[in-house]
Amino acid sequence: MKTTSYYPVLMTGDVAGTTAFYVEHFRFQPLFESDW
Repeated sequence: MKTTSYYPVLMTGDVAGTTAFYVEHFRFQPLFESDW
């Protein structure tokens, strides 16, 4: 099997706080959001 791509998966109990941290400090932008 050959890996063609990869991406990190982050697990947290505080989704909104974690999102805010990465957006503020690293200028990340959410590519997918859901209220599951």
